[in-house]
Amino acid sequence: MYYRLTLKLAKDSIKAVTNNSFWNIVATGASFIPGLGTAVRAGMAGAAALGCGMSLKDAAIAAARKSFPGPVAAAFDLAMGLAHGQRIDAAALDAARNQIPGGPLGRAGFDTALQAVKTKRSTRGARRPPGLRSIRPGRERA
Repeated sequence: MYYRLTLKLAKDSIKAVTNNSFWNIVATGASFIPGLGTAVRAGMAGAAALGCGMSLKDAAIAAARKSFPGPVAAAFDLAMGLAHGQRIDAAALDAARNQIPGGPLGRAGFDTALQAVKTKRSTRGARRPPGLRSIRPGRERA
């Protein structure tokens, strides 16, 4: 009983510490310290993941991912997607989507653009329905 209460208090405390703007500023500033910054950033990412209620395994994976710079993190995302059984195209799109700046708004823009490309590709070779003729400019029907 005391174990669960202690665990809940620890998670709530970590969540309170990691969900504020000062935490993000410190994490960004720490990344500029050569050598030490990578370890601090990975540790902060692991603490934030635990604060969000992730399991220890997921928190360790999040910490490992945050220790890599952008392009290497994309390769890490691709490898994790393939390890979880995703198709290579879906894993590559997920890895690219995770690199989009702008948070949820940037990801929504990426999803919208991707859907537009998929829709355009699927209608490119479509045939016209019977009875629908093309009308060239200057030859409108009366």
